[in-house]
Amino acid sequence: MLVKQLLPASENFIPMISEREIQVLKFLCKEKTALEIADILKLSERTIQGYRENLFRKINAKSLIGLYKYAVLKGIYEEG
Repeated sequence: MLVKQLLPASENFIPMISEREIQVLKFLCKEKTALEIADILKLSERTIQGYRENLFRKINAKSLIGLYKYAVLKGIYEEG
């Protein structure tokens, strides 16, 4: 699988991701903006941006594509 080949050797490492961060990650995978996610979850846009920043740091992703790859490989998000 191409996505698996692009992950670093430490792909088995699973950081501690909160349930709320997983929720936000799923919405990001569906191409929702921070403002849209904030509206859905009844939170501020800044709060969603904070969750997103935490995800980048915890997963060590450099882009939204990195977050998406992580979510697919770990079974957090399935397209369809």
